[in-house]
Amino acid sequence: MHDKYYKKVMENLKKNSYLKKAESGDAEAMYLLAQEYENEGDFDTAFLWHNEAANHGSVDGIHSVAMYYLEGFSVVRDATRAIQLLESIADEFPIAKINLGCICLEGDGCPRDSGKGMELLRQAADSGEGLAAFTIGKIYLDGLCGLPVDYGKAAPWLEKSYELGIYECVDILCDLYGGKYSHKLENTEKYRQWSDARKDISGRTPNPYFQSFSPRQPVTDDGSGVSVMNERNGRQYVIIDNEKAYVDLLVAETFLPNVNPAVYTEVEHIDGDMSDNSAQNLRWVEKK
Repeated sequence: MHDKYYKKVMENLKKNSYLKKAESGDAEAMYLLAQEYENEGDFDTAFLWHNEAANHGSVDGIHSVAMYYLEGFSVVRDATRAIQLLESIADEFPIAKINLGCICLEGDGCPRDSGKGMELLRQAADSGEGLAAFTIGKIYLDGLCGLPVDYGKAAPWLEKSYELGIYECVDILCDLYGGKYSHKLENTEKYRQWSDARKDISGRTPNPYFQSFSPRQPVTDDGSGVSVMNERNGRQYVIIDNEKAYVDLLVAETFLPNVNPAVYTEVEHIDGDMSDNSAQNLRWVEKK
């Protein structure tokens, strides 16, 4: 109880210190005060202080106001206003460039432009922003925003994100080089390399932006964000908890009664199209 009370007192002292500086016109204190209100769940007051920080030239404040407008959080959603604010700081604030790239890829508040979106992400990555490299890797990995799945392109970008401090990409790299996504990318030497890296990252400090802030992430065209992959015969699968799960089996287990599960253990595509996983195109059959 004493520790809890002490912590509350210290938080109030810190908040009052920020408030005093903010009222005297300190833009950084305004931004930090806004974060304190966010931590308390008072987002309306947080937005007011973010806006004050922005008006006093704080790049962090401008970015926060842009994201509030983009998400319609405590204000009426205004994607056009958000884009204007992000563009005003993109050259000096790489995270803003990442969000602009994702907006262009989705066509949210502007015409969809995959080329421009990817270029903005590349620029942010080239400036040393690991989150941008990770986002590019995920776009190629999952085939987001109308771009095709390309594991060969995903891998080097994910590797670059690791070099730039995004250690959370290691599990994906292990799966890529372990052949879980595609046998073409299977590489024993690289798998061992990234398996060793996975053992080493426990003592490393995670990227603070990756832990506390995520850019506006692109999603698949159907909005699911789930990566659907194909085997050589066209059969589709997804990765769930690092395990391969076949889409046709998931659909059949959910929508098709199986009168004898001990006998009928496989699913057949009635029209032979392995990419058509609609329930009406599937039926339970005996193992061949």
